Amino acid sequence: MWWRLCLVGIAAGCYSGHAAPGAPCEPSLDNCPTNQTCALVAGEYVCVEGAVPDAAASVDAPVLMIDAPIATDAATDGAVQAVPWSLVQTKNTTSATVNVTATGTGHLLVVAIEGTQAGNVTAVTDNAGNTYTAVPNNRAIASAFSVGLEFWYAANSKPGATAVSITAPTVHAAVVWEVANIRTTAPLDTATKLDNQAASTTPLGASIVTSQARDLVISVVIVDNVVSGLHTGSAFTNDHTTFGNGWAHLTSNNAPAGTYQAEWDQGTAGAYCAVSAAFFIGP
Repeated sequence: MWWRLCLVGIAAGCYSGHAAPGAPCEPSLDNCPTNQTCALVAGEYVCVEGAVPDAAASVDAPVLMIDAPIATDAATDGAVQAVPWSLVQTKNTTSATVNVTATGTGHLLVVAIEGTQAGNVTAVTDNAGNTYTAVPNNRAIASAFSVGLEFWYAANSKPGATAVSITAPTVHAAVVWEVANIRTTAPLDTATKLDNQAASTTPLGASIVTSQARDLVISVVIVDNVVSGLHTGSAFTNDHTTFGNGWAHLTSNNAPAGTYQAEWDQGTAGAYCAVSAAFFIGP
């Protein structure tokens, strides 16, 4: 009888009493050695020692992979929020070199320069090798007292700059702002200017419309006389009155996208010009 079982079960395997556990078997033939049973393991019937395991537990079940939900901030509808910008330092001068505290890494450096109407700035450099770019089509002039005003900036700053140098025929005044958490590539949102403005005791900055919330906005006015400070109610902080002019930034680092315009006071009415620039927060 044993040899008949071997013939019938040849496809499934026929074993002696010393066959190793794990050999193929056929349940209907019960063709496993003594003390072994034919069980379904990982989708295949094999000889195992001991009692027959539960079939449901013996088959490899598919693993259901479910992506865990990503934690979101309900206050921002789950959007990833960039860190607000922060002013690291601002320094001023009435010469062609602005001495600054050693700059940090990955910051925005903005340079506003007052020169003469015909004396364009040709370069801005520093002693850390940062690359400065002029804000395009944004040089303002006031012909009444022959001055010019322009902005330059360096994105993604290298560390350790302590002197920012301006190449121009004449530099009446210059201010540097270093700001953290500004986009490191293509940071400029928009810029505007006002040329040859009529005499006023409340000179205005160039009105600017930001396209993104929490932009950094810097606004400068060059006046014929002397500003005493910002006009009451202005949304800006006046950083300097270098050479009698106004050099300011939008106070809030959480301002919504919209229209912004600085306003200053000067005791005696005079002509003026102004430039404003807005920069995106990072990364």
